[in-house]
Amino acid sequence: MKPSFVSLVFGAILLAGTVQAEIVATALPAHTIPNSQLRALPRNAAGRQYLLHVSVPASYAKETGRRYPVVYVTDGYWDFVKMDAIRGALVYDKYVPEFIVVGLGYVGENLDYGDLRRWELSPVPFGGGGPAASGHAADFLKTIETEIIPLIEREYRVDSSHRVLAGASLGGLFSSMRCIRNLICSRATLPPLPLSCSAMTGSSAIRKLSPSRAGL
Repeated sequence: MKPSFVSLVFGAILLAGTVQAEIVATALPAHTIPNSQLRALPRNAAGRQYLLHVSVPASYAKETGRRYPVVYVTDGYWDFVKMDAIRGALVYDKYVPEFIVVGLGYVGENLDYGDLRRWELSPVPFGGGGPAASGHAADFLKTIETEIIPLIEREYRVDSSHRVLAGASLGGLFSSMRCIRNLICSRATLPPLPLSCSAMTGSSAIRKLSPSRAGL
């Protein structure tokens, strides 16, 4: 007895479903950035635990006697991949030398980055919640200066005379304050990305640091 059309269609559907299930069950390779790694820092006294996204240039493994500038970028969970891509274009067009990228982020899954970054990147409390929720830029600067930079310069071949801090929005405000305080800037400083409304949030704090240089 020949199978009916309906049974053939039903069989085809079952077969397709089985194949699809096998595809889903097969672990697909993750997209990764070459020459990159994640480094989790211990939880600090303030209860903050940072995750460093580190990417070294393609030549790093071969040119073992070479030291590289470093770009530290805030909001590493968003902007690390962006900075890595920007680096490729700038190096290819010979606008900049090869450099190491260090994205500054947080340890954990499904985090509220909006709330977390307000604590680190804002110079003064804003947006509700008082000092418990924001206004700790000085604390984050201290962590960068005393923990993150020493770690990077100990573990990687870094040209410590060429450090750059970059960021967008609140990250731009944060990096601008750092430059004005002249703590991290060097002769290789890149201008921060546009500040948008974050400049309004911290303008009074910037004036207190250096009225003549802030221009706000």
